[in-house]
Amino acid sequence: MKTRKLILIIADVVLLAVCIFQWVRKSHDTTKYFKFTDTPDSIGIITPDENINIKMDDGKWFVGEKKYPANQATVDEFINTLSSIRALNKVGSTSHQSEVERYELNESKATVVTVKKGDKVLRTVTIGKKAINDSQCYGTFDGGKDIYLIAGKLKDIFATNVQKIRSEIVFNLNAEEMTGISITDYSKNGVEGKTVTVSRIVNGEEVSWNVSGSDIQVDSIKAKNFLEGFANLTTSEWYEDDANLEGTKIVSAKIEHATKTTSVEIYEKKMSKSETAQQYFGKSSETPYTFKVNKNSVDKYLKNTDELAK
Repeated sequence: MKTRKLILIIADVVLLAVCIFQWVRKSHDTTKYFKFTDTPDSIGIITPDENINIKMDDGKWFVGEKKYPANQATVDEFINTLSSIRALNKVGSTSHQSEVERYELNESKATVVTVKKGDKVLRTVTIGKKAINDSQCYGTFDGGKDIYLIAGKLKDIFATNVQKIRSEIVFNLNAEEMTGISITDYSKNGVEGKTVTVSRIVNGEEVSWNVSGSDIQVDSIKAKNFLEGFANLTTSEWYEDDANLEGTKIVSAKIEHATKTTSVEIYEKKMSKSETAQQYFGKSSETPYTFKVNKNSVDKYLKNTDELAK
């Protein structure tokens, strides 16, 4: 037999072996993908503790019955997770109550997530307990009886509540359109103290700065950075609507904008016996809800404007 012919035969045998191997491997591959491509406009999350509704209205996401603004990044994570889920293999059936309990798919422990576009249900996932691998869990799809081992941290992602889903933004102004800020100091026992106003005066292409209540010669770059530093305010926590908050006002501010005035008041919270560090809360004309304020924000509003001097 010629060498060339022998090489061709060997190559054919190897190719056939590869094809058989791939066919066998594929026949044993139990991976299944649950996907949707439509753009949803509502997400319902039923946890053992809370029933959460997230809905889009006029291009923006809101959460809860009171339609709190939702955190866009959080909603995006929900949608990205739900739009393509990889189920590794079937492990049981909800026809057997023992398996429902084993995988914690019973009502008292499971989380049910439903995503819709209008009245069309795009996906329903019932999430049970985590697997031994922390990045996997057990669950069912669209009301089916098959229980799957699911890849991904769905258990952690949807272990949530309204507070976690709410946007952390109190306000976010266009810094370039801010014309000034007036800050009144109440830090001495809540008594109204000195008011300082930093103003940006625009005359054609010329911009000048003025700081009332101070005799300093203003550094324009420092003044610009100071004013525009108040363009946004975020919070790590929103207080419950019926929270009974007691405190002493320590600073108030009015931020002048091309189209509106935004007011802010910050209070030193009365400490309870269990609290070891001073906390602060705020109110603003931009939201009807009271929010926690961190110490860095407090210090920013109480900053000595003499530091704006050249």
